[in-house]
Amino acid sequence: MYVTFCAVLILILGVTDIVWIVVLIFITLNAIQWGLSGVDEGFQLGIIKSSKFKATLLSVSSQVKLLFQGISSFGLGLAIEKFSYQYGFLLLGIVFLLVLGPLYLYILKRSKEGAYGNV
Repeated sequence: MYVTFCAVLILILGVTDIVWIVVLIFITLNAIQWGLSGVDEGFQLGIIKSSKFKATLLSVSSQVKLLFQGISSFGLGLAIEKFSYQYGFLLLGIVFLLVLGPLYLYILKRSKEGAYGNV
């Protein structure tokens, strides 16, 4: 759910030009990212606790995350250079919401099938 909140914050960046709101949104986004990263890693360790390839699995996860961040940053930078920072963030927020919709539906479907057990 926090991912949707982040996408909405990014959309707000696309429609505001008030400096203090922009600053507060960036602070909030960074707090969410760094605050939940430890929880995410702990959750992943709970899933792969019996694997002898823990370090490899965590490394691959981190590399995929960094690849996604790099591609997103390139797209955002390109949109900011061609148009404006507001349009770039608005476009990024819309893309995030468009990607999140099918992912949420997939997660709900798999959850109803019992794929996640007690989680």
